[in-house]
Amino acid sequence: MKISRIIILPIVKFIIFVKLLLSLFPKKMQKFFTVIIIFICAQFNYYGQEPKLIQYTPENGLPSYETYCVFQDSKGFIWIGTDAGVSRFDGNEFENFTTSDGLTDNTVFNIYEDKKGRIWFCTFNCKLCYFYNEKIYPYRYNNQIISIAYNKFIKSIFIDNNETLYISFFRRTPFSIDKYGNISYMLPAKLPLYRNFFLIEMQDFFFSGLFGELFSNEWSIYFFNKRQLIVPQAIPQCNKFYIPRINVIKNSENEYFIFIDNNLYYFLNNKISFIPKKTKFGKIVSVFKDKNNIIWLATEKGVFYYPNTDIFNAEPLLFTSIPASSILIDFDNNIWITTLNKGIFLCNSFGIYSYLPGKGLLLDDITDITQFNDSILLLQTNDNYFFSLYKYALKKNAINYTQSNLFHRPLLIFKTPNNKLLNIGYKGDKVFLHTYKNEFLVNTFFFEGHPKVMCLRKSDSTVYIAHHNGIFHVSESKITNLTKKFKLFRTTTVYEDSKSILWIGRRNGLWYYNQKEFYKYVHKKFLNLFLYNITDIKEYNNLLWIATRDEGIIAFNEDSVIYINKRKGLSSDQCNTLFFDADTLWAGTNNGLNKIIFSKEKKYSIEKYCTSSGLLSAQIQKIIKIKAYLYLNTPTGINAIHSSCITPKFRDRKLSINYIKVNDKSLPEKKIYELDNNENKIQLKISYPTFNNFEKQKFRYKYDTSNASQWFETESRIINIQLLPGHNVFTIQAINPVTEQPEATKSISFIISKPYWQKVWFIVLIVCFSILLSFFYVLYYRNKIKRKAEIRSMIAEAEIKALRSRMNPHFLFNALSSIQRFILSQNTSEADKYFSKFTKLIRLMLDTSERGTITLEAEIEILNNYIEIEQLRLNNKFSFNILIKGENIQKNKIEIPSMMVQPLVENAIWHGLSKKTGQGHLSITFQIKNKILAISVEDNGVGRDKAMEIKERNKTGKKSLSLDILQKRLQIFNDVTKMKNKIIFVDLFDEHKNPSGTKVTVLTYYKFYPNNE
Repeated sequence: MKISRIIILPIVKFIIFVKLLLSLFPKKMQKFFTVIIIFICAQFNYYGQEPKLIQYTPENGLPSYETYCVFQDSKGFIWIGTDAGVSRFDGNEFENFTTSDGLTDNTVFNIYEDKKGRIWFCTFNCKLCYFYNEKIYPYRYNNQIISIAYNKFIKSIFIDNNETLYISFFRRTPFSIDKYGNISYMLPAKLPLYRNFFLIEMQDFFFSGLFGELFSNEWSIYFFNKRQLIVPQAIPQCNKFYIPRINVIKNSENEYFIFIDNNLYYFLNNKISFIPKKTKFGKIVSVFKDKNNIIWLATEKGVFYYPNTDIFNAEPLLFTSIPASSILIDFDNNIWITTLNKGIFLCNSFGIYSYLPGKGLLLDDITDITQFNDSILLLQTNDNYFFSLYKYALKKNAINYTQSNLFHRPLLIFKTPNNKLLNIGYKGDKVFLHTYKNEFLVNTFFFEGHPKVMCLRKSDSTVYIAHHNGIFHVSESKITNLTKKFKLFRTTTVYEDSKSILWIGRRNGLWYYNQKEFYKYVHKKFLNLFLYNITDIKEYNNLLWIATRDEGIIAFNEDSVIYINKRKGLSSDQCNTLFFDADTLWAGTNNGLNKIIFSKEKKYSIEKYCTSSGLLSAQIQKIIKIKAYLYLNTPTGINAIHSSCITPKFRDRKLSINYIKVNDKSLPEKKIYELDNNENKIQLKISYPTFNNFEKQKFRYKYDTSNASQWFETESRIINIQLLPGHNVFTIQAINPVTEQPEATKSISFIISKPYWQKVWFIVLIVCFSILLSFFYVLYYRNKIKRKAEIRSMIAEAEIKALRSRMNPHFLFNALSSIQRFILSQNTSEADKYFSKFTKLIRLMLDTSERGTITLEAEIEILNNYIEIEQLRLNNKFSFNILIKGENIQKNKIEIPSMMVQPLVENAIWHGLSKKTGQGHLSITFQIKNKILAISVEDNGVGRDKAMEIKERNKTGKKSLSLDILQKRLQIFNDVTKMKNKIIFVDLFDEHKNPSGTKVTVLTYYKFYPNNE
């Protein structure tokens, strides 16, 4: 739209004017004058270059069209002062601040940053405020300033290391305020009423000001250097009827340039001199000196600059005709221009001139560029014109065709060694070649064929055309087909090297022409080297350099091959054109321009440039260099770039954290944060000021305690994370859009305290509590088990007593039955003897009846008495012995369950020995094995089977209660002691396999009491 207004509207006005002018002449003369006018316009139509400007307005987020000042802080942010607040810009979004955010006034005229990083705002109401840690604070001594300033706006401020604030005003005397609020004037009290001051370099206490009276020629300039007043001097050629504007910049030590309105003055060695201006550039509003010592002037008639420091002799050049209110050159040499009604403009391509499509230079018209002396010739397509570019201006030139009806659409333009132009084009299915000299057609050839399969390249003096009908050698007088048999399919380039070998690049690889034959090139070491779509061929340093659409750049000779592709730093594998300039290779790709610089060690470095560097398009079709300028042909237009201005735009930038919020509460920026465990949900807003990348800036971040943690990619500048307890390192990186590699990194540590249940004191407390709880539980459980055991023991004891109580009557019944038999048989002596033994046995049994255990000694004594009674009853039918096997068995200190052996002995006598014919024998053995007491009762009676047979034959029906009672007792012992008390029956046989008795063994527990006597 901007270009349309600049170019089309004047043309329309001119056409209307011409029609009105021709209407004044008779119709016969109108045709004549029309031809004259067209000829004049054809020969003298010029098109100048325009800087590539990017405009930011409220539609982009700016608070207002009316902008007063622009400033870049130490973090790289751009601040813009407007009449509707102040705006901070990071290249991605505008963040606006108004009085609702703490600003003292929405109109901001000037911005300043002190050494502490505070951003100060000079507002319309003279109330200062500053931005710090993402908040705006008012200056605490604003009331003192207002009492002196009285609605005279602040021009500049400075804050020294002692927190003393220096202020200059429009029409007020400058003064200072220390950190305690004390005011000091920096000038004598008696000065003219009308004054205008500009502070500069307060480190040396240097500032200047104007003094004078309205409607008077008596204006003087004052300088204060290191607190010393320099004698006021009258301003030469300053005739003002209003208070002039003053701007001062430092050129060198004690050397300054003073700009007063549109006049320039020079101050050196306490003297001032006038520098006559050479360009009427209007009233100077603001000045700026960049790091390249270029002085920029923002004026009412546009932006001008002095290209070098020789300001006395140099003529200021017009950069843009946009009226400016201030100007800034940022860290990357980007140019920022504020305006009073058009917002703010950004130029990120100073020194890169763009020739955009317009009237006579249409988008589709630029088919080729070539060098002709100090010009570039651009071939126009539809109306038989070409353009010559010389010193930043395009000149439209008409071509006089003698056979213009044959020529319709030109494709390529070329200069021969004798300064003739070759023009190739087509009409329908015919390809034409025209030769021009001094803009006149001198020769024309044509041949049939489709032009889209054609390319043209030259060596020093030879022109070749590759066509689907063959390869053609072109001269001024004829076209020679080198071969009609070789059919080329989609040939893309032709090149003749220093050995007169013709190389042909095709879509399926590389071919060469030598000695009237075509061959497909095969490298002797790399057989599959050239299977790619080839776009350009050049020769350099004994290597043939090939541009491809698939694998970047390939350079080779017979012995070696060099690959330069995206994996090795090239911006794209789709390479379109190559251009060598000394030790530098310029490569045009589909993703920008690459500058490949070779060193003596055959190493190289790559610099990449794209639209972010100011190029019109990322697709570079052709490259030509003339003197210091590099010319690029792109689908969008032509770029002319001074070699000193094309430099990488990526400096050592800083990632900034705008704010850190924990649970929606903002925290001041620190390197390490120590937070509670419930403060682990963190929100960060990051900023990365960059004004050369107009695509979405990408970031990646990680947060973990391990170096192998996962990276997360994002385009958002607001990041929400949730951290685990411990030391977490949050790392954020900005990704370079060209190299796709990180170019800036920032790390912040978050130490999240563990929850109380994970802290050492709590864990120790829980462990102690658990131990104590376990102790009490074990104690409780032990007592419970012990109580249960006691109850079970009491129950078992009761059961055993009950069983013993059943055994005792059984034994007494048998004993009394024997006494009765003796009495009935009138054997009184035997009865008396039997009764005495019986009473002794009863006494022993009564003594141990209340005890659950009995000593082995007492058990043996009971057994002796019982067996002797049984011997008397059976008339000494059997003998017996009691054995104790094992050494050091102390019978009086070993206790066993009472009445354990007697039932076995009774069973052996009554059912074994008593039924035996002949003398019997009873053997009782006590033996300790593996802490188990083994009691064996062995008899040589009739055996269990015979006893059962006799019992069934006699049909007595008597059941042996003693053995059943013993087995029940053993079962109870098993339950109580958790030991395997058991009884084992073994039937004995003689050598003839006849029953010879029974052996019963009881395995039971015992207790050892060493203190028993």
